Amino acid sequence: MDTKVIAIFDFDGTITRGDSLFPFLKYAVGRRYFYFGIMKLSFVFLKFLLRIITNHEAKQKVLAYYLSGKTPEELEQVGVKFAEKINQMVKPEALRRIQWHQDADHITVLASASLEIYLKPWAIANSFDYIYTTHLAVDADGKITGYFEGENCYGVEKLRRVLALIKKRSDYLVYMYGDSKGDRELLEYADVSYYKTFENPIKTLYEPKQDVLI
Repeated sequence: MDTKVIAIFDFDGTITRGDSLFPFLKYAVGRRYFYFGIMKLSFVFLKFLLRIITNHEAKQKVLAYYLSGKTPEELEQVGVKFAEKINQMVKPEALRRIQWHQDADHITVLASASLEIYLKPWAIANSFDYIYTTHLAVDADGKITGYFEGENCYGVEKLRRVLALIKKRSDYLVYMYGDSKGDRELLEYADVSYYKTFENPIKTLYEPKQDVLI
């Protein structure tokens, strides 16, 4: 059996030049409410920086403040519009590497802790085969709570979702592209791992031929 090749990409900071969540929140609620919220949430950010609360807890508090009470339909419309703006944040070298894998008929996977409501339309437009993101929960009245449905797609959870895709490890050659501690487990799991670069892998259990492309 021929080895199947899977290329997994983190999004924020790997494909983009920075974070996408806060730009999305600013787009969704408007500049005035967004910056007012930053002041209101300053204690949350401080507790996160002091490691009193986790990334998971801080993120849910931020999302609850900005997005609770909105309908899924409302946010989906905003997400589709925001997805069209994401390309302004995308690194050209990231698009070239994604395209290389796709031209070689490799399976491409987007695995990100950011929200499905805007990453899914972007990933579909860019022909990703699988999309693993963070989902927002809905309450009994059909309104967004700001809390997660399931787990934040970060760290171990990213790896767990990819493992559900890879049934037999020996059948696959895995590439991973990441830029933060939230990607550590997948970077360790992959055969060829790239950290904050598309040029020289930090780990190579296989001799990649695509390094000459960029």
